[in-house]
Amino acid sequence: MNVSNVVNNDLCLSCGFCEPACPNNAVNIKFDTQKGYHIPEINELKCDNSGLCYAVCPGVEVDFSELNSNRKCTIPEFQHFGNVLSTSVLFANNREIRKNAASGGFITALINYLFDSKQIDGAIVTKNSYDQPFNPVGYIARNKEDLLKSQMSIYHTVPMGKVMTELQQSSGKYVFVGIACQTHGLLKYMQIFPEIKDKIFLILGTFCGGYQTSLAHEYYFPKQGIDISKMKSIDYRYGEFPGQFNLGLNNGEKIEIGRRFKTKKKANQYSVAFNSSFYVPRCYTCADKGNILSDITAGDPWLPKFKNEKLGKSLIVSRTELGEKLINEAINSGYLTKEDAKFKDVMDVQKFDRERHGNQLAYKKVFSFFNKPYPKYSFIGKVKIYNRFVYFRVVADVIRLNIRERKSLWFLLRPLYFVESQIKNYFINNKPLEYLAKRLKGKWS
Repeated sequence: MNVSNVVNNDLCLSCGFCEPACPNNAVNIKFDTQKGYHIPEINELKCDNSGLCYAVCPGVEVDFSELNSNRKCTIPEFQHFGNVLSTSVLFANNREIRKNAASGGFITALINYLFDSKQIDGAIVTKNSYDQPFNPVGYIARNKEDLLKSQMSIYHTVPMGKVMTELQQSSGKYVFVGIACQTHGLLKYMQIFPEIKDKIFLILGTFCGGYQTSLAHEYYFPKQGIDISKMKSIDYRYGEFPGQFNLGLNNGEKIEIGRRFKTKKKANQYSVAFNSSFYVPRCYTCADKGNILSDITAGDPWLPKFKNEKLGKSLIVSRTELGEKLINEAINSGYLTKEDAKFKDVMDVQKFDRERHGNQLAYKKVFSFFNKPYPKYSFIGKVKIYNRFVYFRVVADVIRLNIRERKSLWFLLRPLYFVESQIKNYFINNKPLEYLAKRLKGKWS
């Protein structure tokens, strides 16, 4: 068995770990323009069905208990959020690092400290490709200057497989920075190739709401008057927090598109494009938005008290003793500034993660009903459905999966988003259904 079955069943996460796992170089990760994300292609002449590519795939199965044993931390009763030693808000003391970062520069500042204290030899990170806007790459930053190329968020698939090949040929200790599915892929890869385990010094995870495909850009930017065929580069979080799109065109022109919308129409266009309509299909059934198997998880502090923040800060969950120790060392050495954050703050910001994890049983039932493949999780059957609204959400996701690759049907995405948001806002919050009926009779702008 190989990962062609994974692709055919829409379970591929574009993590890319299958590529270096193949002993015969039969797997090649390529960007699929129709799907809008990276997928593996199999050279059947080279494939001997060793099954290694399938074994490392996190899209098919994630056994949290088994993978967690490698990280030396425990999953508590609050299972959906993983181990928590402490929570805080942190930001880089270096103003340039903080200014150029998406969320306060915590990750860059911490890795800089590890470089300066000679605890690591490099960091496995990602960067934009400034001649192929939808083809960002993973790389090993081996010094602080090289690390700066990784600043800014990337909301598109980034295969990490080729980095593993370089890592296996390298000596020393390395930090791995990634979203949850990349963390899962790394840990599964370490099970098959244990020599990697001693090289991964620390896993820095980020919260993730879902990987966007290039279809989201094809939907959104033309509505803003942008011809995406002329786009050469894209920064997703440019400038002051929370950042804005910074697009580079082939003629050298730069166009900035903000995220603070003046009209409801503009806000709705953005929400339809980037709030789940065009996720990588496997992202819909992700149960780990909080990156619970990392040593430290970082993300934006979407809290009212930070509403007017200009430079950005990071909301931090310290999950292991190593992560806690390194954060304190970096603070004491002047690389980071710390502000208090309660665990409730984290839960309020990351409630989407709680819903996704708690509702996976519903996803499994609905996907099975529609004959949609569903990944295997170790906890399914042990969690309660978070709310009954999820059944409508899952059906809506199934509809999106059938609409997204048919551009002639994209006009349906906006009313679908409207209906879903209204049902969520008023039905689940025990608001009168009559109010929903009145809204449905009106027009959405």
